Amino acid sequence: MYEQSDEHNKNTYLTLEDLRRIEETDLSSLDKHYVRLLAHCLASFKSMVKDQAIGEIPDVKTRSQWLLTQYSPETDEAFLYTLLEQLGSAAIQLEHLAIYYQLSPLELTLEHLISSIQGRLGNDQ
Repeated sequence: MYEQSDEHNKNTYLTLEDLRRIEETDLSSLDKHYVRLLAHCLASFKSMVKDQAIGEIPDVKTRSQWLLTQYSPETDEAFLYTLLEQLGSAAIQLEHLAIYYQLSPLELTLEHLISSIQGRLGNDQ
């Protein structure tokens, strides 16, 4: 399995409370998974800038450097490249949500992520 640093483990995983909060929603399993992924990416972005609570998503160079500090040198380059691409996709989605909520992306919270999905579903019906 991939080797990760203690710093990575401490700062980027969702808490049990976060996971419970997501599970308590009436979202579909797919939407819950989507919220978990976005929340994990948001926590990762905050970790990249030393848990800064306000500001923009870190740029690609910062994301790349951060990834290299999180995984061992033996980690498959294709995996890291794919992860970097996925972080880029999450960044775009979080930036759109930040515009909607009139916040900086790093000010977003789990509640914003959940509300955005619940609101989207409410508009679809």
